[in-house]
Amino acid sequence: MRSEYRSDLMGMHNYGFLLDENVVRLKQHFPKSRAKTVYDYSLEGKPDARVIKTAGDEGLIIVTADGQYPEFFRKIGTERRGGAHLYGLVQIVPTDIERQKRLFPLREVESRMRLDGKIVTWTMVALYNLCVRVDEGRRVTVLRLPPCPCNNQQDRDAAEKIFGPVQ
Repeated sequence: MRSEYRSDLMGMHNYGFLLDENVVRLKQHFPKSRAKTVYDYSLEGKPDARVIKTAGDEGLIIVTADGQYPEFFRKIGTERRGGAHLYGLVQIVPTDIERQKRLFPLREVESRMRLDGKIVTWTMVALYNLCVRVDEGRRVTVLRLPPCPCNNQQDRDAAEKIFGPVQ
């Protein structure tokens, strides 16, 4: 079943978000039509790999306060395995919900997203498997993760043309 957030037409992607257990109370800060939680998919308490697979199947960017996700994404990308398409990651650094809420609204986060001086949008995060890290000081850092093994060569070439090769 193809999710409403995925589209293979001309490289376009209608992004959405999957909020992990440690950030579900932030759902109100995301557009209602674009935000799902692990509870919507009965994923509470499930392993990270299962959350990542579901996000991939549904075409969703994962939002989490779990510091292990970026390394897990790198491992999947570099080993060319995992069975899940990766649509990017948002890592919220404070784990306390009250501090997390101060980092939003989402529009402000997007307005500060840059990679190598270039503007980054949520659609680009999803298309090019980027990691957006938002820290307690409201600093936004965008990192390239290894290309998803499921991305076609055209997507990889487009990402390299915009951002350069993955380090």
